[in-house]
Amino acid sequence: MVSHNGGPDGVPHVLVVDDEFLVAILFEDALREHGFRVTVCHSGADALAVQDTDPAAAVVTDLRMPGMNGMELLSRLRERWPDMPVLVVSGWLGESGNTHQENARTGYLAKPVSPRAVAERLTSMLEAR
Repeated sequence: MVSHNGGPDGVPHVLVVDDEFLVAILFEDALREHGFRVTVCHSGADALAVQDTDPAAAVVTDLRMPGMNGMELLSRLRERWPDMPVLVVSGWLGESGNTHQENARTGYLAKPVSPRAVAERLTSMLEAR
């Protein structure tokens, strides 16, 4: 049985989706230090495939990635997992025309951001569920 926050062991599983390898590793390390089990994906398509086989409690994603961008990934996740917390972390949040509405399920952080801030924000989002 899978708990609402993670796997059978109760450890929340988080997908980190970022095409920048160094950023993904930094976020992974900070999330592990906060007690999460982390899977890193470097594309939205890979994240959806992992989510089908090893469901995560939450996702941290970049906005700009080749192929499927972070907003398309968010949309596809919402179709199948409408209550899953998703944290969008990007250097492009202030780009002209991009307006983002935060809510209990969707958060936004602008890069540069400390990996610790990402882990703390995601922890808060999961606790609010």
